[in-house]
Amino acid sequence: MAYYVYFQNLPTTKPGFPSQIELPLGLSGFRWSIKNQNRTVILINESEINIPKLAGLSSYYLEFIIPQVKHHFQLSYLPSQPAAYYFNIFDEIKESAKPFTFTLARHKPTGDALMNTGGGDSGWVTLETFSANESPEDLFDFRVSMELKRWKAYGPKTLTPLPDGSFAISEIRELLTAPSTEFYTTIEGDTLWSIAKLLLGDGERWQDILELNSDRIIDPVNLEPGIVLVLPGAVM
Repeated sequence: MAYYVYFQNLPTTKPGFPSQIELPLGLSGFRWSIKNQNRTVILINESEINIPKLAGLSSYYLEFIIPQVKHHFQLSYLPSQPAAYYFNIFDEIKESAKPFTFTLARHKPTGDALMNTGGGDSGWVTLETFSANESPEDLFDFRVSMELKRWKAYGPKTLTPLPDGSFAISEIRELLTAPSTEFYTTIEGDTLWSIAKLLLGDGERWQDILELNSDRIIDPVNLEPGIVLVLPGAVM
């Protein structure tokens, strides 16, 4: 069963660095955990009760191979890149201290989709740790372990007194805003609705994207990978 792993909206600033990448060999291992914040309290009679709390941030643990030589099972449509290409991108992401989007798709050999983690606010993550190991048994390849953590936008709020004695709460701005995206390159499984939901915050704005890209989109229902779309607000 094939994995397809995409890192998009990369916060890279160096010339020539891509805004998105796909891992060349998918994953060899994946684990997803949600941090528990429930509190267990011991009562005076020495019995215990559990106090439910809101869940903490999700963490994603990836295990994958960065090849140094071409493999027959490698994704054929991706250009062959040396390991240093990927490691430089991972370094740049970490040094930028900014979030990006992570999508993991898994398909059956027949092509039927089993899972897709992308889309919506849950797709934004930060790079926590990554390590690479090389051993003779792997020939020239690197085995990489990586931890990603879900990222949520946050920012200061203002309280406005109302005549009835209550307060209206409104956001001033985000302390750390999501990276602005003016262009987007489609990947396998994309739909106009999912792109609008992920990058514009509203899936119903898919028609705005279609309007701007009528000369690029041949079939709005079945988007081909590799189409560079102009997003609403971008300067043509």
